[in-house]
Parts: sequence; structure tokens; C-alpha cells
Amino acid sequence: MKSVLVLGDGAVSPPRESAHDEVLQISTCGRRPNVRLQIDVFRTKFLREIPTRLDDLLRIAAYAYAADTRVSRGSPKDVYAQNWRRRFCMVIPVWEPTFWNSTNTKTLLTETLQFLTDDEYAFEFVERSTRSSDQGILHFKELPGSLPKVDLVVLFSGGTDSLAAVLEALSEGRHPILISHRSTPVIDSR
Repeated sequence: MKSVLVLGDGAVSPPRESAHDEVLQISTCGRRPNVRLQIDVFRTKFLREIPTRLDDLLRIAAYAYAADTRVSRGSPKDVYAQNWRRRFCMVIPVWEPTFWNSTNTKTLLTETLQFLTDDEYAFEFVERSTRSSDQGILHFKELPGSLPKVDLVVLFSGGTDSLAAVLEALSEGRHPILISHRSTPVIDSR
């Protein structure tokens, strides 16, 4: 199993950390970011600062996604998928390290990611030392306004299963808001 040490936003490897097959530096801010993280869109849409834990969670999700997309699961020659699983040891700077380093929080986070990806995860959260400039890019495609009555969040991929979930919610008289993810802005217009 390939072992990867993931260091987020200038975090350093803990002294007790063992050898890894690869070290992946992920940077969302500074002179040379290699991941585009636009948390500011939440501030813009909600017209206020977001809670620090939400800021942390969005960053953790971005680091996990960036690591997943940058580390190979083997090659087409690996027909028995022996190199499918990976081990990620992630050192991530957060605003609330005490909360994120709690046993319960780490367990929930690692179990969720392991279930979703079939990879192994270990986390160490360190104090985020500096606040990067919050607004690197302005996105005002539409004027912010109040949301209509919403009583349900539906993860919407655009496939038939998520469309069925939306139709089911509407048939029950619910008022869903649809949340989607695009890893590249190339398809924004579609």
C-alpha cells in the first residue's frame, strides 16, 4: 500500500512520523498555491463570516480531495488492483486544533473518508498560524439575495439518482436546495 504524507499550507512533518513513499505539499494560499480554494463564495452568499469550524472543514475536504486526485491508484496493468488502496497521513493547519484533534472527531472523519474512498487516513491538526487574504477572486455572477424557504439539502450530481431524490422531495411538499460540486470550472456554463 502506497503511503503518502500530505502537508497542508506549510505544515511540517511531525518528528515521530515514519518514512513515506511520497510527500505531497498542498498549498491553498501564498505565492504559489497549487489548489484553488474559494471559501469566500460562502462569505459572499451568506453575507457574513462563516464559523471557523466550517472554514476548517472546507479546507480539510479540499486537502483530502486534492490528495485523492494527485496520488495514483496504480496503473491499467494492475489488473488485480493491488495498488488501489493508499494510506494518507495528513498534517493540516486549522483554526480549532483542539476540536479536530479530539478522538471522537478524528474517528468520525477517518471512518467517513475510509468508507468513501477505500483508503486509510490518519490526521494531525496543527494551529493555523496566519490568516491568508480572504478574497483573492471576486465572484458576483448573480446578486446575493435571501434564499427561498429551504427545509432540505439534496446532493445533486446531475444523474438520475439525485434527480429522483429531488422529485421525491418535491412530491412530499418539501423545499430542497441542491448542492453540486465541479472539480473544474470548464463546465460551469452547462
